[in-house]
Amino acid sequence: PLFKCLAVLTALALLLGGPAQASALDPAPDPLVAEAVAQVQVEAVYAFTGGLTGEWPVRISGQPYRITTRSSLIAESIQQATQYAYEQLQALGLQVSFHPWAALGITGRNVIGELPGLTRPDEIILLTAHLDDAPWSGIAPGADDNASGCVAVLLAAHILSQYRFERTLRFVFFTGEEQGLLGSQRYAADIAAQGQDVKAV
Repeated sequence: PLFKCLAVLTALALLLGGPAQASALDPAPDPLVAEAVAQVQVEAVYAFTGGLTGEWPVRISGQPYRITTRSSLIAESIQQATQYAYEQLQALGLQVSFHPWAALGITGRNVIGELPGLTRPDEIILLTAHLDDAPWSGIAPGADDNASGCVAVLLAAHILSQYRFERTLRFVFFTGEEQGLLGSQRYAADIAAQGQDVKAV
């Protein structure tokens, strides 16, 4: 997860820029990017990974809860996991919402946290991971499928929410992915139908 977090922040530097963005002709590192990357700490990666994989309880709606699976087919578990992601984003002051979907007789909800852009708010950059995991029953920690991706997105949200960018950043956690990319397909179809201008994922 640590390398995923660093890769996410480095890639964003190319897409977003910021108040101190270097020009194309200036190869000097952007100090703002270096500052953001330096905030990726092993302890935070460890804490988020352990919480998402059930190694220890996390706090959800003010109560301790152990996430032993994030299967989209186990209603209580995926509800709690999506609520956890929602509350993490909400605590950062982001505009947070659930995106409900239904497909193939399955219902679920994606979690979206948004940091509005300052000068080009209609241009959107998505940072995504799928929150659900497999197998579809029993204990399923899913550390690499895809808790590590979720940790990268959570840490990116924690770090990037301290800054403001030209474009809108949207942190999205999909569900129903193990059943055939259900949550992400529905989300992509919905924002395409709305004519939203997604510049990069």
